[in-house]
Amino acid sequence: SEHLNSVFFINNKFGWIAGENGTVLHTTNSGAKWLKQTFSTLNNLYSIFFVDENIGWCAGSTIHQTMDGGNNWVYQYTPFAANSIYFIDEDHGWAACNDGRILKTANGKDWTIKTTGTNYDFFSVHFINTDIGWVSGIFSTYIPGYGAFHSRRILKTIDGGEAWIQLYSSAYYSYLGIGDIFVVDQNIGWACNPGLPLLKTTDGGSNWIELGYDGGSSIHFIDYNTGWIVGNDQGKIYQSTDGGESWVNQPSSVNSMLNSVYFINDSTG
Repeated sequence: SEHLNSVFFINNKFGWIAGENGTVLHTTNSGAKWLKQTFSTLNNLYSIFFVDENIGWCAGSTIHQTMDGGNNWVYQYTPFAANSIYFIDEDHGWAACNDGRILKTANGKDWTIKTTGTNYDFFSVHFINTDIGWVSGIFSTYIPGYGAFHSRRILKTIDGGEAWIQLYSSAYYSYLGIGDIFVVDQNIGWACNPGLPLLKTTDGGSNWIELGYDGGSSIHFIDYNTGWIVGNDQGKIYQSTDGGESWVNQPSSVNSMLNSVYFINDSTG
């Protein structure tokens, strides 16, 4: 079976999953049944995003767009692979890439390169409007005699991605898994990485506090209090109802690592 990397729902019925070797799955009945959609490439896909039941994008080694719910996908030229993609509407979107690069589109089709002045590898991007957004990623360095070490980084833009300011830099670790960032408004958000403390901000990212829980690879909140996180333990889904202060394990029948989580409301995800 293919490795599945990203899940997205536009409502409580219509959802999509993207994964390895050009895998795109689609459901129209809340996930009771998934159908594989025809895709024009065997490239790995790491992120998928829709703005309605018809218009969406998937990103990985390449970026593709659909205008008919995923029945047909059209290749969009980009000079770099993308790890994460996010859209505010059918025109304005951003893609997080490696080596300090961000891709931006203002018409949903043509992408331009935005530099952050860093060489970080970005794995998650999230915007709340056409101006304000965040990216999270990893800075890696090699220390002779000790090996590779990694630090997680968070950057913010207030002008649509033209300029970026670094807001957070962690200590260095010998291992640092791919993480995620999620915000509910211009002030409150969370950032996670497997095996590291979950981070929360209440002032737009200027300050981040460590919560008493090891993060995962994907996090999603539906409001200020209720959210879920996956990717830290095999097959485990954790829920918080107090803004991330505490987490309760929700048992699942899956024994493999979960890579992505998405919820429509407090009961459907």
